[in-house]
Amino acid sequence: MKKLLLSLIATCFLAFPALAQQDTVVEEIVARVNNSIITRHDLSRNKEQSPQEQANSLRDLIDQQLLVQKAADLGISAEADLVKRLDEIRKDAKANSMEELQKMAEAQGVKWEEFKQNTKNSILTQKVISSEVGSRIQFTREEIQKYYDEHRGEISQPERVRLGEILIPITPAGSKAGSTPESTEEQVSAAEAKANDVYQQLKAGAKFDEMASKVSSGSTADQGGDLGYFKRKDLAKELEDKAFALKSGDFTQPIRTRQGFIILRVTDHIEAGTPPLERVREQIQEQLYGQKVQPALRDYLTRLREEAYIDIKPGYIDTGASPNQTKLIYTEDTGPKTKQIRGKFGMGKKRTVVAVGRSESDKPVGSTSGIGLAKAEVNAKQKAETERKAAAQAEAARAAAEAAENEKLSHMSPSEKKKYLAQKKKAAKQEAKLESKEIREQKKAAEAKRKAEEAKAAKNGKKPGPASSTAENGQTADGQSGPPKKKKTSWF
Repeated sequence: MKKLLLSLIATCFLAFPALAQQDTVVEEIVARVNNSIITRHDLSRNKEQSPQEQANSLRDLIDQQLLVQKAADLGISAEADLVKRLDEIRKDAKANSMEELQKMAEAQGVKWEEFKQNTKNSILTQKVISSEVGSRIQFTREEIQKYYDEHRGEISQPERVRLGEILIPITPAGSKAGSTPESTEEQVSAAEAKANDVYQQLKAGAKFDEMASKVSSGSTADQGGDLGYFKRKDLAKELEDKAFALKSGDFTQPIRTRQGFIILRVTDHIEAGTPPLERVREQIQEQLYGQKVQPALRDYLTRLREEAYIDIKPGYIDTGASPNQTKLIYTEDTGPKTKQIRGKFGMGKKRTVVAVGRSESDKPVGSTSGIGLAKAEVNAKQKAETERKAAAQAEAARAAAEAAENEKLSHMSPSEKKKYLAQKKKAAKQEAKLESKEIREQKKAAEAKRKAEEAKAAKNGKKPGPASSTAENGQTADGQSGPPKKKKTSWF
């Protein structure tokens, strides 16, 4: 997972250019995802990918845009994480400063601002995936047990021990271990006495990792003496025999080595063969997560596509497209304008590009805009999504209340439970009675209002009736023609 989070996305997302005074040709656009664009230049960055990856390049870029936009909708920020991530990258690259890291990136032809934006997008997408997809993936006991039973051979492992160390050097403080030809008897005796004192403190209950941090001269003192896991034959024979004979939590007496006296503690002892399920449960869950997250993510991205407006230029294919997604459309007098141009000096194959700016003839026409219709549909979808979330929250609250109620009942005696349920039933009847009374009063008030309106209308000699509606031929109630309908087309 850490490698995934540290990986950089090899695409750059360009902002849609602002209107200019002169007619200016900009980068060729191959897809539009809501208010963002994907250019041909973005796709060209993936030349080193495999044929299968190249076939999915546009899909992956659209996925990225959808997830970044979703992060904005959810209010997810990446500013603080970006600072930490860039510092991690700087350390991995062994750069002394951000300025040095910037120079290293630019030396490889990577623009620094694009580099930071790609890193930020990577953080945002991972946060959305974790929040909206990963958090919803669950495993049953049966699934974990089934995986364990079916992969016993893969799970089987050799005997291993995880060791911690406390090293008491023989050489005097301030000198390098092993730098003198031989140590004096006084130095050996002093080191052995100190090691024995540490050993007695450990037997008396002192914590091994705290003692290691205090007195050990080993390189692992800052980690509480942790050395990691060892298999048989990884250690010297004497150390192996003593370490593998211990149970988890036990420690050796001081052992004389070239560096001094060492005390080893076994923090974990894994027997050879297939470990018990509880020991490998976390690893199995990681494997099951990997199997479930990709199809779940694909389903989630399909839903995002269906809630978005995506327009693909003819000749390009989105392999993740949903048959239910909406295509962004414009009226003929609105939306981005395109033009066909050739290469330098008017030579080469024609290609379609977006032109920004207006000529004198491009004056706006007073007609209903297709963009307005698109916005109306967006608002409708957003309202439906809000209602769906509200319903989901209400259901979650109901389930939580039910769980709390069951938990409360589980701690009651039979007589207490009977009394409690009877009181609750009585309260529910009273509440239903009050609600029924309120409904009757509302109906009575509505009937009285209706009769008053009818009486008023009769007194004035008018018959109440529904308002006239617009005729099917496009004329309004007063006979005036409405605005002519505009033809809707894709902007490609």
